[in-house]
Amino acid sequence: MVNHKLTIQDSPSRRIVVKTLTSKVTETIRDMITSGECERGSRLFEVNFSQMFGVSRTCVREAFITLENEGLIVSTPNKSTSVKVFTKKNVEDLYELRAAVETVCLERSMKNSLLDIDILYALSKAIADTYQRDRTEWFKDDLRFHEFLLECSDNM
Repeated sequence: MVNHKLTIQDSPSRRIVVKTLTSKVTETIRDMITSGECERGSRLFEVNFSQMFGVSRTCVREAFITLENEGLIVSTPNKSTSVKVFTKKNVEDLYELRAAVETVCLERSMKNSLLDIDILYALSKAIADTYQRDRTEWFKDDLRFHEFLLECSDNM
């Protein structure tokens, strides 16, 4: 029997995360938005999600607050909540900023010898494999890739 001893540095992206009900609701609604199940500009109703998930409206309201802080939804007090519609300029600005940040992350990762090319390759392959098949999984794989870059830069 081989005894493998893992350290935190051997596996920077493995963490045990305890999720609250609100975080699970937030993740589910986020997935519905990023997969296109909730279309851009469509109105979102607390009561509908509350009934759909079998949770309180408070739980859904807290999820909405998180998603609004993430920029995925827009709320108008005492009126409505809807999926944010991104302009072409919004997307261009976001990718320009992301490219600048990730360039610095890569440089730091290589300088500190923290970048594991095999893991980076596996993550990029997962992104390519899920792109056409499952947009929700693609989004999650893409997020894991970018989080890994950030972790390797020793900047989390």
